[in-house]
Amino acid sequence: MCGLAGFTFDRRSAIDPQALVAAMLERIAHRGPDERDAAILGGLALGHNRLSIMEPSGGAQPRIGESGNALIYNGEIYGHRRFDAEIEAAGGRLRDHCDTETLFWLLEFHGIDRTLELVDGMFAFAWYRARDDTLFLARDRFGQKPLFYAEAGGEIAFASEIKALRRHPGLADAGPDLGALRLYLALEYVPAPATGIAGIAELPAGHLLRWRRGELEVRPY
Repeated sequence: MCGLAGFTFDRRSAIDPQALVAAMLERIAHRGPDERDAAILGGLALGHNRLSIMEPSGGAQPRIGESGNALIYNGEIYGHRRFDAEIEAAGGRLRDHCDTETLFWLLEFHGIDRTLELVDGMFAFAWYRARDDTLFLARDRFGQKPLFYAEAGGEIAFASEIKALRRHPGLADAGPDLGALRLYLALEYVPAPATGIAGIAELPAGHLLRWRRGELEVRPY
């Protein structure tokens, strides 16, 4: 279990991205007590709390490539070492042989859609593609790893838990979603993408979110 948090922001705004992403990560510190780090990439903040289970000497995140592409990830890619030979043949440098590294190189070489076809596992991740300033969020097919998001002031924020999102100034006063309450009374649970909090959505299992310059698309993969 690890914790993800991030958001886009207007660099002319009063937001202090380092302080805000740190506050979001602090709210989900229990998800990853072993390491905490963040990166600011232009108008994007990415943060990660790591629970070190496999390959404790590697796997630091956010993982940022020479291209400027970046990954934060929570989960496990099953049998990830089977991709080692392919990655190395394509020129990828495997330093710590963890599944974070595998996922990063697959995204670098194959792109988001093909990578999601290739991998089997339980995961939630954020992938930033620098060449066209595009952010992707993805969740595994069974929804074993959580991921929530919200639009706020023409930007997007996301996190592994809602309470981290509530640290964002655009979401701090978000109230209850009465439509979700009706769903709960009818079904005895709140189905995704509803969460019970107005404006905050759960990325459904097996779905991919794309955010580019204020335009949001969510679709199954």
